[in-house]
Amino acid sequence: MTNQTIVLAITAYLFIGIIWSFIYYTIWQINPQSFHIDVSREYELKPWNLAMYFSLITLTTVGYGDIFPIGKWVMVLSNFEAMAGAIYLTVIVARLVSSYSTSDEN
Repeated sequence: MTNQTIVLAITAYLFIGIIWSFIYYTIWQINPQSFHIDVSREYELKPWNLAMYFSLITLTTVGYGDIFPIGKWVMVLSNFEAMAGAIYLTVIVARLVSSYSTSDEN
């Protein structure tokens, strides 16, 4: 296992978040009421930035609560993204760790 493998795994994880942000951005353009945004915070409401932010906090399952889905399809999609993020981390990290320990013994 090389540093390039680790960088590739991180890049792929971030790429998943970017792909989902395109989906959320498209939904936002069709129906902005699919998301609830805490307007008490100072946001520069640029839909692309918020879609990216929502995607990455969903992918990492952090979910700060300042933006959340209220549309039926966005709820379903955000659940799939959260599961994809959790599965990616568990499978890829486990694979990398097992690969590292195997190559370390040789």
